[in-house]
Amino acid sequence: MERMELAGKLIFFRTCEMTTLSPSEKENAEGLSKKLKKRHSTGENVMKNIISKSKDYGGTVRLKNGTNGVCPVFLSDVKPRRKPSDPGEILFDELSDSRSPLGGTLKGLVRWLILENFDVRLSDAFFMAYEDFGIDHLEILELIRHVFDESAVASTLIPTSSTHLQLWHRKRVVKFMYCWTKWLSKGVLNAQSDSEDEQLTLREKLLECVEQYSALGFVLDVRSLKIILDKAKPIEPTSRPTSPHKVTSHRSSVPSKMTPITAKATKLSALPEVTHPTSMAPFRFTRFSISKIATHMRLIELNMFKMINHKEFKVFNKTDDKTKDAPAISAMVDRFNQVSSWVATEIVTGGTAKKQSQLIKRFIGIAHECRQIRSYNTLMEILAGLNMSPVTRLESAWEMVSIKHKNVFEDLEGLMNPLKNYQRYRSELSQLSLGKFVVVPYLGIYLRDITFIEENENKLKNGFYNFEKMCLLGKVLGEVRYFQNQSNSMEEDLLLYNFLTNLVVVDSETLYQCS
Repeated sequence: MERMELAGKLIFFRTCEMTTLSPSEKENAEGLSKKLKKRHSTGENVMKNIISKSKDYGGTVRLKNGTNGVCPVFLSDVKPRRKPSDPGEILFDELSDSRSPLGGTLKGLVRWLILENFDVRLSDAFFMAYEDFGIDHLEILELIRHVFDESAVASTLIPTSSTHLQLWHRKRVVKFMYCWTKWLSKGVLNAQSDSEDEQLTLREKLLECVEQYSALGFVLDVRSLKIILDKAKPIEPTSRPTSPHKVTSHRSSVPSKMTPITAKATKLSALPEVTHPTSMAPFRFTRFSISKIATHMRLIELNMFKMINHKEFKVFNKTDDKTKDAPAISAMVDRFNQVSSWVATEIVTGGTAKKQSQLIKRFIGIAHECRQIRSYNTLMEILAGLNMSPVTRLESAWEMVSIKHKNVFEDLEGLMNPLKNYQRYRSELSQLSLGKFVVVPYLGIYLRDITFIEENENKLKNGFYNFEKMCLLGKVLGEVRYFQNQSNSMEEDLLLYNFLTNLVVVDSETLYQCS
């Protein structure tokens, strides 16, 4: 029993920043650590003993070295208690090994995330999704403050004195608020779409919390919180630069009406405008290298992808006016249809069968290059164009395509095959790192996933919030934001950029007749 008390106190000391302890407490913590090391050969044996005996206290704990100024997180393989302190506020599946609840009241979920959750991914998913459940930011803030002000801690994780436990409890709250505020600073606190009064109220209340927690001795904890609030200033609305010269396509005689695949529109309103040269001689895209075309197409679509607000995903499949309610997603869908039709237009109107085969091989090369530079949305657009019926029925042209190019084409189709819920594509995407690659994911995957997620109700039959749905939705939206936080600095060829943003296409009926 004495060993358990020593271990419990040591856990507390390592949970707190050492700089917040008095000299005597620091000395006491170091003495406890030496005492435990003498009794056991390794720290692993100590923790095995602690974990085996801590079941009586409603949970298990493990040590992890922390850094100064940051409250360390318990290891992810630690399971929360199967029975929460208040079953009337949170619900677990007792027959499952899942560490997260099925649902709960908002108060119960926030309290569980702060005090009993050991997986930061669940907190991130909650941050991304709670707005879509009709939950206000101020509600979250009030509940966080309520958990901080609780005098009694119902979730007893370590057997030590009430003073130590209260300090641990409050430090968990401050850490959670730091993570939440950091998430708010990426969009909510500086977004133009939110009400100015709401932003001001939220910011003022967060600053009140900073002052309150700082006065209680959490100086180091709230310092980073204050820095985030100072940096998160509302973005001033800026006007886009206008192009002084309207550049027209060299194919003025070709019909520009497009028959879209899934959406009706050809104007890409979400594309950023650039200043173009005063004159542009007629040219074909074959004058540019495959690599240059692929990188410019990635640049265009990355700019469009970064303009998508996560709220558009929820309304895209429900609204009748997609252009108004989900403008950025609608623009990317229109872009997808335009590029696919452009691919078919270039090939079918290419001339002889030999020239058509050369264009097919060129587009296969561009698609392959798109995979190499991780521009998967463009890759899917080109594959869709190559699989349009006016192109696939060009038998003479396809016979002249080499086996090498056909094998590359088949491999690319296999990568983007929807079989087993796009298993190959998802596997490849999950292995990429933002620090090494600029990635433009396939937008259709997210629209598909969110459509299936939205088939579930926001609340369970007992009135609890559906936390499982919240986590699934938050994971998808979190991945979208992950890929939006990219920069692609490259020198643009304005002539090529203009050509690729003003593609001329022929309607499918005309293409079919020409083929």
